[in-house]
Amino acid sequence: MSTARLENGETVSSGVFAFGSEVLLASANGSSWRSLDLPPSGKKNLALDDADCYSTTGCWALTSNHHLFRTTNAGKSWTDVTLATGANDLTNGGIRRLAFDSASAGYVAIPQFSPVSDNLGSTQGTDGQGWVLATSDGGKTWAPQLIDANPVQGLAASGGTDYALTDSQNLFVTSSNGATGAGSSLTLAASPKTIKKKTSVTFTATLSPCNGNEQILVSGPGLGSDGSIETITSNCTVQFRGSVSKTSSYVAQWAGEAGVNGDGSKVIKVTKK
Repeated sequence: MSTARLENGETVSSGVFAFGSEVLLASANGSSWRSLDLPPSGKKNLALDDADCYSTTGCWALTSNHHLFRTTNAGKSWTDVTLATGANDLTNGGIRRLAFDSASAGYVAIPQFSPVSDNLGSTQGTDGQGWVLATSDGGKTWAPQLIDANPVQGLAASGGTDYALTDSQNLFVTSSNGATGAGSSLTLAASPKTIKKKTSVTFTATLSPCNGNEQILVSGPGLGSDGSIETITSNCTVQFRGSVSKTSSYVAQWAGEAGVNGDGSKVIKVTKK
């Protein structure tokens, strides 16, 4: 008989699931269990830092190398959605940082979002602030949301109602995926999209609506490990250049402002032929 240490578990709409660092189990009624294949890395499977399942076949997983994956077929295949989260820190830190109630909608907690947190240095504690990245399209895009000045200690999502616990005492609830204001749109484009050698590529970020002076985070190779903070101009765009030598992916995000929700762009790719 093989044994495994299970660190967390909970009920889902069609049963229950439980996981440990090296195992993810699902059951329809708790009387029998089946093991789900973990996200792969070459010929090996990655260890889990956190996982959240919305059914016995649909799960999201944060792995030990700080990548975020999702599966809709009980682990037969996993999709890595990490690129779309940008340069944000997905380190688990030993607390529950994932909450998803479907294949499309949910959250991952992050300790800070640079364009805003850097300007709030006087209130930022050593553990960061209460930020999440929210998705409503299955991880194709992620919008930063500031829940509280205190760090997120736990997340939960079920049936369209989501909860966040900050500083071990403040409980927040949303039924709108965290969106509280008017929508916004942030897009990112590159020119040229195809290169043959090391090339200076022009990137253009466009934000709508805008007032000008909004700060966005752009992430990708050559932009630093923490990404590059760019400022939207009065014409609602910003252009900047980056040196690209190989096939690379880029994404932009902004946190929104009073009355306007933040947004994340889709990942774009510059391809070397």
